[in-house]
Amino acid sequence: MYALQQILGHTSLEMVKRYVHSTHQKTVSKFSEYSPLDHLL
Repeated sequence: MYALQQILGHTSLEMVKRYVHSTHQKTVSKFSEYSPLDHLL
């Protein structure tokens, strides 16, 4: 996360944590929609 903080140019790690948390929530919520295993049957 520290490297991402530098790349994005944020002075606070808290903002980077918000991005990571938001992305994780979206991934979990969309997982079943796009999971190939859920569409086999």
